Amino acid sequence: MIDTFIDIGKSAKTLNRPDFIRLQKFVSKYHKTVDYLLVDQMDSFIRNVGEALTMIKDLQKKYRIQVVTVTVQILETLK
Repeated sequence: MIDTFIDIGKSAKTLNRPDFIRLQKFVSKYHKTVDYLLVDQMDSFIRNVGEALTMIKDLQKKYRIQVVTVTVQILETLK
């Protein structure tokens, strides 16, 4: 692991979060040494599914970085 980016107390509904912006700058600068972006909870990364998919595709296409979700929440309707 190279670095962590955590926006405690910030809503994932917006991309205008301090550590999210820092993450984007980090990836832009160090993309040649980064292979994976590990995301603990996708809904805390980006709330909007469309924006999340676009961001993931952009990271993969532009920087060749794979986005991996560490924890995936299972729907409670499966009880």
